[in-house]
Amino acid sequence: PLLLFGAGSGGEGFFWSCASHAVATIGALHTIERCGPQRFADAARDLQGLLSAIEVGAEAAVETQAPVLVGGFGFDAEPARDAFWAGFPALRFVMPALALVQRDGASTLAGFAEVGAHASQAEARATLRVRLLGERERLLRHAGHEPDGGAARHFRVEADRSPAQFRALVEAARDAVAAGSLEKLVVARSMRVASREPIDVVSLLDVLRRSHPSCTTFAVRRGDRSFIGASPERLVRVRGRKVDVAAVAGSAPR
Repeated sequence: PLLLFGAGSGGEGFFWSCASHAVATIGALHTIERCGPQRFADAARDLQGLLSAIEVGAEAAVETQAPVLVGGFGFDAEPARDAFWAGFPALRFVMPALALVQRDGASTLAGFAEVGAHASQAEARATLRVRLLGERERLLRHAGHEPDGGAARHFRVEADRSPAQFRALVEAARDAVAAGSLEKLVVARSMRVASREPIDVVSLLDVLRRSHPSCTTFAVRRGDRSFIGASPERLVRVRGRKVDVAAVAGSAPR
């Protein structure tokens, strides 16, 4: 999956890896973007329209568990105003061009192609088959190769506030909870790490995955911007009519 994710450098990419399976995609044939209080309902209607336009072959994406859409959304219904989140709207899902799924020791490569005025369904299928076979050969040829982390780099680290300022913030939060004006508050700090050289996102993902094998490692890439992380929480797992959650910081009642 990391090899496929890295192949789409500079474009759309998605990566998701946990103990049970891994998914990686590149490209974007179709995009769903929504914001506002009704963003989920609007996106659901968009999805239904998209699904009605999809024709699948003998090896359907649903049967191979390859994703039709990948993406995500923020807690806020509106896009973040912070420039750091430029390019990441309140809700965004894309139909990838290629997707690789690893589960139970098996790997499946799936793809989508658009049939339009300049390509018949047969031509689109033939083009997609050639691309899938070529990508499969490339992945097999490089299988087992470790991402190149490169030479040691120098970084500059900047905190958003001094230790004394953060201590004062923690004490203020504690006093507010004790006074009853707040029931729960998460006090956090942010940190900016700057490098003169480009940061290798694939190598960084590989380090996160190896350092935190019990976490879910993820990445959403849009051009030269990537949102990556390693989360210890299982937010939700759905199997048929059974839903499992383990949101450590969740505040919703049982």
